[in-house]
Formats: sequence, structure tokens, C-alpha cells
Amino acid sequence: MDLITLVIPAFNAEHTMGRCLDSIIKQSYEHLEILIVDDGSLDGTKAVIQEYAKEEKRILLISQSNQGVSAARNTGIRHASGRYLLFVDADDCLEPDMVETLYQIYQRYPDLGLAVCGYDEVVGEQRHIPRLQYPSDMSQIEFLRNIFGLYSIKGFLFNKLFRMDIIKEKNLQLNEKIYICEDLLFCFEYGMQIDQVMCSHALLYHYVINDESATHRSYSWKRFTAVRAFEKVKKEIEPLGDQRLTDAVDAHYIIICIQLFKRIFAKNKNLSGDEMRQILSVLRKMNLKFFFSEWPLKYKTAYFFLKCMLLFWRKE
Repeated sequence: MDLITLVIPAFNAEHTMGRCLDSIIKQSYEHLEILIVDDGSLDGTKAVIQEYAKEEKRILLISQSNQGVSAARNTGIRHASGRYLLFVDADDCLEPDMVETLYQIYQRYPDLGLAVCGYDEVVGEQRHIPRLQYPSDMSQIEFLRNIFGLYSIKGFLFNKLFRMDIIKEKNLQLNEKIYICEDLLFCFEYGMQIDQVMCSHALLYHYVINDESATHRSYSWKRFTAVRAFEKVKKEIEPLGDQRLTDAVDAHYIIICIQLFKRIFAKNKNLSGDEMRQILSVLRKMNLKFFFSEWPLKYKTAYFFLKCMLLFWRKE
């Protein structure tokens, strides 16, 4: 039976940490290393973890100064002993058979590059089931297309069981200088190293959407690092020469730029800042294929408005 490491970055998670750990301890697959990285929490997170660790010997606690979620995950990667690696967020919960389901996929396909499952979203007391559509068997290029799609497996870390040998051999880690889309970038870089992905459509991970999380707060410079993530992706996919992948990446990039435009304009009320100029420059270069994408009409309307505005906006 192979050891599977679960890496859980935790920062000020005292109210959710117990619920998360309860769902992990109850996993039907028991050969686990539960590696929790306390990223400088200021509340009672560490005390909660220590209390659980008294009864649950599979829990390993690593404490570090606050360095951000990517640094915490990288600490987990460096200390992981398992053959496979699952990232879990301290806000979230797992179905009791999640780990076993993903592990059994690897058992059926020993040379597989990645095992993936479905997830649902929890907002307050409401459970939302995303309209996910993806094949059970994907080639590398299909996987790369799908992580940038609107209705697919996405570039989240939490619904994927990674192989540690690939991570270590290719020295893969989270980019600690990118704060938004850092998980998508990691999934992309991992996907560039594998040939086949197998998926379960079972909704095995419960993703809690918190309005106070980094992805839902108002604009800060950290949001702009998503542009760096996409510029890196666009550079790396160019040699692949796959137009469908290029179109999927461009469409997702446009969404990111529209969201950044709204937040930067709401904060600064002008179009002259360096970050705004870069965003508008990206949008100017994008073609009109976005109008035929699967993204919602509100984004297409916003894109149309911005493209019209750019016809009259003078470059300086």
C-alpha cells in the first residue's frame, strides 16, 4: 500500500481546521501522511492542530513565519514522503472515499500521469454543483485545454492526485511571486510533463468559497501577478502549436484582464497607470475569437466595450 501525502497550508484557520481534519481522518484509504504547514497563524490554528495530533499520529505539523500559501505548499512538497501528493485547503472537506478513489485510478493505470475527480462549491449554507464537462480519459493536450476551460476540471490543485516522482524529478513547485492563478500555473507546468490523465466524475471534494479569501478581495498589486502567470503560459504553449489550446488560454486571459480592469479602475478611476496600460495592451492584441467562446455574455459584452474603447484610446 503506497503512502499518500496530504499537504494542508493553514493560516488563521482555527474555525475550519477541525472540520477539514475530521474529513481527512475518516478517509477509507488509511495509509496517509497528513502534513500541515502553519503559515504564521495569529489565531488558535496551531493549538487546534496540536490537539488533533495528540490522537492522530499521522498528522505532522510544520510551523513557519507567514510567507504566503505558495511558500507553505512548497514547504509541504519538500517534506512530503508519499508516493502521491494531494493538496487540501484548510477551509474545505473531502468525501470519505476521495483518496481511495483517486488512488484506485493509479492502480488501474500504473503509468498514468495524473488522477482527477469532480468537486462541488459551498457558499455559506448553500451547495452548488458546477456544470463540469470533461472526458474520463485525456491526452496531455486535452488536459491542458481543459484546465483553462470554463466548464471543466479547472486549474485547481485540490481535485488532483499528483505523482511525487514527477514533481521531484522536474523540480516543480508553486511560484511564490505569483499570488493569483499560481495553482493554475502549477497544474499547467505539471501537465507539460505527463502523457495521460484519467478522471472520475464523482464530486469528492467540497470547495468552500469564502468572500474574505484572496480571490474575492478588492484590488491589490498581488492580483496583477496573474498577468505574469498567463504570460508565462502563453510563452510555453507556443511550441506546441495547438490552436484550440491557444484559444482556450487567450479566452481565460481575457477574463483575467477584464476582472483586473474593473478593480483597477474602481480603485484609481483612470487609465494611465502602468498596470492598467499593460492590461489594455494585452486586450488590444487579443483577437475576436473570444466572442465564440463558452464564457458568459457579460464578459463578451465587457470585452466588446473595451475593444471599442481601445479604438479611440491613444497609446503614449
